[in-house]
Order: sequence, then C-alpha cells, then structure tokens
Amino acid sequence: MQQVTEIILEGIAAAQATPRQPAADLALHLKRLNTRVIDFFVGADNAPAALACDKELPALYAHFVWLQPCCADATEIADMYNESHVAGVLFCKHVLAAGRADADADAWATLTARDLFPRVPELHVVDGPVHALDVTDTMLLLSSLQHYWDRVVADTRTATALALLCYRVGDLLVFNTPVDKDTPREHLEDVTQRADYARLKKKSARTLLVTLLVMLRGVAIEHACAHVDAMSLEQEERDSCLRVQGYSDEARRALGLSDGVDRGVRRVKALRERAAEGGDQKTMDGESLWKYVASRMPEDALGLPPRKIDRELQTLLRNACVFQDASGPYFRDLVVLDECAHCLQTALMFFYVAPSVETYKRLRLVADVRPGQRLTYCFDYVHFDTGFYVLCSFATVHD
Repeated sequence: MQQVTEIILEGIAAAQATPRQPAADLALHLKRLNTRVIDFFVGADNAPAALACDKELPALYAHFVWLQPCCADATEIADMYNESHVAGVLFCKHVLAAGRADADADAWATLTARDLFPRVPELHVVDGPVHALDVTDTMLLLSSLQHYWDRVVADTRTATALALLCYRVGDLLVFNTPVDKDTPREHLEDVTQRADYARLKKKSARTLLVTLLVMLRGVAIEHACAHVDAMSLEQEERDSCLRVQGYSDEARRALGLSDGVDRGVRRVKALRERAAEGGDQKTMDGESLWKYVASRMPEDALGLPPRKIDRELQTLLRNACVFQDASGPYFRDLVVLDECAHCLQTALMFFYVAPSVETYKRLRLVADVRPGQRLTYCFDYVHFDTGFYVLCSFATVHD
C-alpha cells in the first residue's frame, strides 16, 4: 500500500511521465487489462499468477485522475462509464491486487478513521478498518471527508486513507456483496439467480470514482504546490501594459516577427511613449481593450463584446491585459500579481460555483452542463470537471 500512497502524492509527476496513447490503442489496452484482472480474481485456467501492479498502477492512476476527460458524458446509455471511469475502475482493482499481495499488510489492515484522523473527530463517523467498510459506510466516510476536506488535505495520512478507499472500491467492483433482508440496498442491485448476493450499482460506482478523483487531484496539487509572494504593480507599470501592449524582445520572439515589422512596432511604441510623457496618451478601455485581450486568446474565447462594458468588467479586462503581459517573469520568481489573483477569483466565481436549482432545471440538455459545475448537481449525470481547487493564501502549482 506504500507504493499506492507514493503514487497518489507524486501524482502530477506520474502524469507527466506517462506516454500519451491514441484513444483506440488505449481502449484496447484497458479492455485487455480488465480481462486479465477478472481472470486473475476468479482463478481462470489461463489467469496470470500475479498482476503487474508495479508497472500498471502509475499509468492507470495518470489516466484516471489527469489524462482522460473526466467531464465526458456518461449518460447516453444508462449503464455507461466514460474513459476516466474505466481507468478508475482498473486502478482500484489493481490497488486491490497490490494490497492483497502486500507483505506489510499488517501495517494498514487495521487502520480506522480514528487512527487516520485522530484530530478531526467529525470524521469518526464509521467504525472498523477503512479497507473493509461496507458500501454505505464507505459512502458516509467519503461524504464526511468532503465536508472537512480543508482540514485534512495537507495531512500526508489523507493519501493513505484514499489508498485504502481505492482498495475498498476495487473490492466492491470485483466481488459481489453478501446480503440479507436487513442489508441497505440504496447502492446495491440484485444479482441474477443469487438472492443472497448483490453487486454495486454503476451509478454508485461512478459516484465513488468521481469523488475519489476530486480528492486524489486535491492531494496531488497540495503536495506539489509552493507558497508564493503576492504583490501589486505600481500604477505606472500597470498603465504601460495598457498603453503599448507590452511589446518586448520576448514578445517578438513569441510572435516570430521579422526585423522590419519589429522596427515598425518599436517606432509606434516610441511615439506612444512620448505622447504618454506629454500626458496625451490614454490607456486602452472599453471595446478596444476587449478586442486587444480577445486577440491574445484562442479564437472566439471571448466572443462579441457586450453593448455596455460596466466598471466591473472594465476592471477585469484591465487586469486580464496586465496578467497577459506582465505575469510571466513574476511567475518564474514565484510571485503572483494581484491582477492574476483577481482573474482567478472571477473565473472561480463564474465557472466553478454550482448554479441554483432553478438555473439547473432550465438547462435543456445534459450536454449544456458546462465543465466546472459543482459535483453536487452532477452525480446523477456524472458530467463535471474537477479543475476547481483553491489554494489558500496565494499558492501555485509548479513543475
């Protein structure tokens, strides 16, 4: 289980080291892996003596958590997994296999929520070893972790807890669950011709997988992040970005401009700077500022400007312009500008906050639910993006 914990903590590096594969090749590889896993656990005649967990776990983790589109639709067919779900299923099954073969299983086999989070009594909602909880208690523990995530995300034992939960999910996906008349059936469905056994519902499996995915991303980001300094630019430096479009040798290299074009741009820049010294040059504003910011973004990223650009939008556009022109050198020195923080705050406010129930009901198609909607509204549809992760007190992920 130590290997799984390390993979979770070093998740970003694992994703960067994983080679990209064509979608068709990856799908075939995952299908073969699943067949091998099933044969292994049922003891088929042609089953391998052991699964290559050391080799497969890092790649499966990378595809599950980072490389596959977790917001891909999974609703066209009711019982359907998207690419991220499939990689997650196989990751959890391989965690199960690795845990069963772990010579140091005694070190984690008895760990409970109380052992893992002794200082967070709100998480002591279930008893018994985490890796052996029933599906209802597993859901309860995951829900509690979401509520108190800010208190545990930086704790290294959280990675161990997630590894144990992946083990448990793998167990639920591989083996049917013994049941009786008193067993809660909210997350289970009947097995044909076996009244004493039930299996995990695919809807519940997707819920478990996407919740784990969010937490696995959070732990990896927290482990890789570095706290940085924050600063504000002087007004003159801010205005210079809005006057002369921040043209520099670095901008020339990025744009690949010829010597002739470079001389022309610098001539215009010099004229504007002289005008600014005389107090005649105004900074860009309104529609011209909108068009300039849009010109430096992917096509149609902003669309057409609104009829009226109010003060709040004007401030955002000015900050976006300064962010585009001035942030690079500061980022390299682990300094975040206030302009960058404002753009990030605005993005989180408008793209990563759950809509009201009324707004959600007005969405005509599941496809209209944009990546970034909060998980709460999307469990039924499993259409979401987990890019939302706020680092406290200005922190940034770096390589």
